[in-house]
Amino acid sequence: MPHGVLEHVNLTVSDIDQSANFFAKLMGWRERWRGEAMNGGETIHLGEPELGKTYLAFYTDWKMHEGQEKGHPMNHIGLSVDDVEAAEKS
Repeated sequence: MPHGVLEHVNLTVSDIDQSANFFAKLMGWRERWRGEAMNGGETIHLGEPELGKTYLAFYTDWKMHEGQEKGHPMNHIGLSVDDVEAAEKS
């Protein structure tokens, strides 16, 4: 049976800096990476590297994403497994 860990959660946001700053202050995390993303967007990875590889990613395409229903800002969840073939068969 494969063993897996949560690597990251990616959220689509309208204001990437405001969102990252909120979680940085709330959790005491820091920016681990920032750069270009799909569709001409930008992504920030926020976390505490000393505690592991898990991080929160914020993605923006600079479009308004206000008023989304609960759960809709989530872009994707990244999982890491030690045996991809076994996980695919599960």
